[in-house]
Amino acid sequence: MNISVKERMSTRMRLFKNFTALSTLQATEYLLPLITMPYIIRIIGPEKFGLLAFATAFTLFFQMFTEYGLSYTATRDIAYHKEDKKKLEEIYNSVLTLKLLLLILSFMLFAVIIFAFNKFRTDSLIYLLTFGTVIGNVMLPSWFYQGLQKMKSLTVISIITKIVYTIGVFMLIKEVNDYVYIPLINALCLIIGSIIALLFVKKISGVKMKMPKATLIKHWIKRGGHVSSATILMSIYLQSRTVILGLFTNNTIVGFYSIAEKLTSFINSFPLNSFLSTLMPQVTTVYKENKMKG
Repeated sequence: MNISVKERMSTRMRLFKNFTALSTLQATEYLLPLITMPYIIRIIGPEKFGLLAFATAFTLFFQMFTEYGLSYTATRDIAYHKEDKKKLEEIYNSVLTLKLLLLILSFMLFAVIIFAFNKFRTDSLIYLLTFGTVIGNVMLPSWFYQGLQKMKSLTVISIITKIVYTIGVFMLIKEVNDYVYIPLINALCLIIGSIIALLFVKKISGVKMKMPKATLIKHWIKRGGHVSSATILMSIYLQSRTVILGLFTNNTIVGFYSIAEKLTSFINSFPLNSFLSTLMPQVTTVYKENKMKG
């Protein structure tokens, strides 16, 4: 067997492993809620479930803002420079720092909205706890793992945290008033999982955390701008239905709508998303070696 055939087989196996890992992760993200959702609805009822769904949809706008298109641009650059440790370290620290700055800015805006309008102020605790998922997502270096095509470790971490969340729901949600624990459990599991993922970065790549230069952060601000506008618009399109419904109707109606939406989203989304997320880093690597082949 010549070298080119060996390399081709190795590439295919790596793609298959990453596709399997991403598919498993996304399937878990959809399937575990299908297990907990009937239980949650039965305990807290459609009204409180609708409140949680509205808070989640509203908070996702801020999550997309902190993403700033970096899940695409950073993943591409990590894949492109994966053999250059110094460059990887620059990208890793610059992107994390920028995401942290965007988190602070988004929370300030989030807090102003929550406490300025009665619609949000009444259930401010729920919204603040739900915002914890934004913190967790900012800390989660999934773009780094994806760019290096090493999704197995992240998949294991994510699945364990989701299983812990599921166990937590069945253990702690026993009556209607326990609905407040749902966003708390979700946020804590995501934040803890993200911390573990950050610790594993050094193990899989040797990259260390350090303060990046201001010029590098400015570079990523410019780099992510055009992608960010597109992803934010897409988020508005996808989440505005739930938010608009919550603004003009009531939590019970939002609850019934969210149940239907969650049941259909699994079929519509995860296989294609896994395929595209797996393919992008590999296409970037090939393009670096040979533009025509890429």
